[in-house]
Amino acid sequence: MSALRRSAKDKPNSKPTFTGSYPLLLTVAN
Repeated sequence: MSALRRSAKDKPNSKPTFTGSYPLLLTVAN
């Protein structure tokens, strides 16, 4: 989650980064 938050903070308008980190979040949640 920290990585996702960091990426979002670094580039809030970067959709590709969020999309790429989204699967990771799902994996962590699982």
